[in-house]
Amino acid sequence: AGSEASIPEWRDYLRSYLPEYMVPQHFVKLEAMPLTPNGKIDRKALPKPETDSTSGQVYMAPRTETEHKIAVIWQELLKQEKVGIRDNFFDIGGHSLLAMQLLVRMNKLFNMQLPLQRLFDAKTIEALAEVVDAFSWAARGRQEIVSAQNENIDRELVEL
Repeated sequence: AGSEASIPEWRDYLRSYLPEYMVPQHFVKLEAMPLTPNGKIDRKALPKPETDSTSGQVYMAPRTETEHKIAVIWQELLKQEKVGIRDNFFDIGGHSLLAMQLLVRMNKLFNMQLPLQRLFDAKTIEALAEVVDAFSWAARGRQEIVSAQNENIDRELVEL
């Protein structure tokens, strides 16, 4: 008590008790809830949330090609002009249906089969880019192994 909790602190608190999909996307600070004459909450009198100020994050622009490509997808899906690489997908308007659309677009763009759970584990562009880059690096490594094995088979055939 004593000090007012910030929006990110409220999100962290709620995440410790609720699954991700139940944590509100937007928060609005109010002195008191607006009430109807009979004492119930007046939902029509509640102010609209300001979508830009709810993330609590300082904007960080994409630094790599992978981060930039993911940011473009997020901007399209979330209908936002810019998203930072450390913004949480769910904090800035994402939800499970948009996560599925994100997964489909990323799998197609990066030619991979990323499981949905990875999107829930890596909720920022920065974290997703690391996953994509690691996947790409592992795929290149597998391709190099297959190429080396094929070269060895070709050499053995020539020697015969």
